[in-house]
Amino acid sequence: MRWYGVRHDGAVRGTGCALSAAIAAFVAKGEGLADAVAAAKAYTARGIRLAHAVGEGAPKILHHAPWPPNAVDFPALGARAATAFPGCGPEPLGFYPIVDRAAWVRRLVPLGVRTIQLRVKDLSGAPLLREIEEAQATCAAHGARLFVNDHWREALALGAYGVHLGQEDVPGADLDALRAGGLRLGLSTHSYAEAAVAKAVRPSYVALGPIFPTTLKKMPFAPQGVARVGEWAALFDEPLVAIGGITLERAAPLLASGAASIAVVSDVTANADPEGRTRAWLALFAAKGPQ
Repeated sequence: MRWYGVRHDGAVRGTGCALSAAIAAFVAKGEGLADAVAAAKAYTARGIRLAHAVGEGAPKILHHAPWPPNAVDFPALGARAATAFPGCGPEPLGFYPIVDRAAWVRRLVPLGVRTIQLRVKDLSGAPLLREIEEAQATCAAHGARLFVNDHWREALALGAYGVHLGQEDVPGADLDALRAGGLRLGLSTHSYAEAAVAKAVRPSYVALGPIFPTTLKKMPFAPQGVARVGEWAALFDEPLVAIGGITLERAAPLLASGAASIAVVSDVTANADPEGRTRAWLALFAAKGPQ
């Protein structure tokens, strides 16, 4: 693995000791080695950036401060893309339902949903294309943003607004073609090393999850918790989408911690009154106001 970060001119004392100690500290906290290295590099980079001299002509001394550092200090795992993915515009992503069929898009978007994701796992070929086309038509009619989960080739061919990818999808996706096509990219993250991958890719938004325990799919990552939302908001310039086990009743602390958007699945689609639940979510974001 090759790590990239901001270079700072001038000699600073204590960097090697701080880096090794920080790696050991993050490992002791339970982070994997790659995650510990990513976090330690961020910690040390901020220390170098804020280093100060103790006297005239004296060498600079590494600055130590509480975690987390700023977005500029976090490293990239791989060379940073020369061009970032397009942003999603001035309107916040806001409430972000994830559905598995265009029929759900037709039900929810007319209520005022402005961002929605189509996540189809059981179709391919012509049936999949029809679902995307139908969802796109509904979103276009109502000025909403449609992200297509995983199926980046189909989304690119159909000129979709955006694509959402998991980390496992990044190596096989033609990110340059997606950028050239003007598509937005949402990218999932679950750990410091995956955050470093996102720093290299430079997506339109970053998703963090699962925030709470979820039963929709087996996750190899423990629940992140509310505190990690605030940490991730500090590590990224891109909008942060919180996802995983989130209900309306759990939403307020996430918004207060820095989440720009909340993505939900079962809290709407498994609700006895999906339309009513959607209206309640929209009211929550309306009360929050533009950010």
